[in-house]
Amino acid sequence: LPPLSFTSSSSSGSSSPGFTMKRNKEECIMRAACYDSHGGQTVRRMREDYPMPTRRKGWVLVKIMAAGVNPVDYKLCRGDVPSILVPKPKIFGGDLAGVVVECDADSKKFKKGDKVFGMMEYKYTKWGTYAEMACVRESALARMPKNLSFPEAACLPLVTLTSIQALRRGGICEKSRGQLKGKRILIHAGSGGVGSVAIQLARHFGLYVITTCSAKNAAFAKSLGANEVVDYRAQKFEEELKNNPVDFVFDVMGADIEKRSHQIIKQTKGSAYMTILTNGMFEYFEGWGRFKKPAAYTWGLGHYSWKLTKQLFMGPAYSVTIVQPCGEDMEYARDLVEKGILKPQLAKTYPFNRFNEALSEVAEGHCRGKLAIEIAGGGSGGSVRDDSSVSSAHRLPVIDGKQSDGADEKKAGGMAGGIR
Repeated sequence: LPPLSFTSSSSSGSSSPGFTMKRNKEECIMRAACYDSHGGQTVRRMREDYPMPTRRKGWVLVKIMAAGVNPVDYKLCRGDVPSILVPKPKIFGGDLAGVVVECDADSKKFKKGDKVFGMMEYKYTKWGTYAEMACVRESALARMPKNLSFPEAACLPLVTLTSIQALRRGGICEKSRGQLKGKRILIHAGSGGVGSVAIQLARHFGLYVITTCSAKNAAFAKSLGANEVVDYRAQKFEEELKNNPVDFVFDVMGADIEKRSHQIIKQTKGSAYMTILTNGMFEYFEGWGRFKKPAAYTWGLGHYSWKLTKQLFMGPAYSVTIVQPCGEDMEYARDLVEKGILKPQLAKTYPFNRFNEALSEVAEGHCRGKLAIEIAGGGSGGSVRDDSSVSSAHRLPVIDGKQSDGADEKKAGGMAGGIR
């Protein structure tokens, strides 16, 4: 695109590229993948003339190098959330990894040329990360881990923030680490985006981890740190665990899974049931036609209100997490990555012009690990780069001669694979 030109720094030994912005009459437009109306593949389009965001104080202008792909991206496009919350036209995406182009002159956190990663807010904004540029709150960003590429970093924010924030609400964090050793947690959909991060975090906190996934992904889940795996296709987890209840449940699926999970959690003080705002409630109202969404939202409001009130009087603590951008949490994630505690599971990187294919693959529910879109340098032509190009330290494990397929993400209808 003519308006912006970025050149590598000539400084020897510098790990951060330098940037020069060339001004001309077309400097206020950029390339962006967006939608103007709700629907499927036919409404997704690439615009060459999308207005560039204008930075204001407290915000950072970022040249996006790569964007993470999440189920929420296509679900917002198809209309799972009303336009009053997510206005149109809307640029796809919330996860990003890129380089600071402009920030406040007195910023103590970033400077021009810094590599950063983080998540933009999805609600109440038309902006997104499937674009060449984005303005992001300074408080939502952190410096990238030194040992990750841009695509690897871009696939982390949403799933990592969801896991950190949900576990924290259940009392699972660094401060309580000494009290958690030996306690048991059930993490649903362990081979999915959020599940694969939650397993790694839970083991870091000293928990005994049980997870649900398909048999073909069992070795993958164990490689992440799971102690036990329940094959949800052949076994009922409530039957397997009924004689030995768990202290914690982390549920990204909701609906029937939530009801069954309450059968195997200890009804004692200190136990906690953690869930995220899911779209599993839509399953109950599939045949309601145009009344489906209003009925589902009404039911969901009543359901969560009752659960949150009930915990005040009886049973385990109950929490519902709606993921929020947070630079401090991203800094914590960066430290875990650099120490080798948390490893991203990047499976494929798509060029920018093939973003539609990436969204379709996530929608099918059979993508292997996480997907990323290379924005810079991925605009025209190019092919999909599979996981063989990812550093061996972060590649999905090989199981029976082939990569784990991560298909359980499709089963997770929530914030890892649901509405945000």
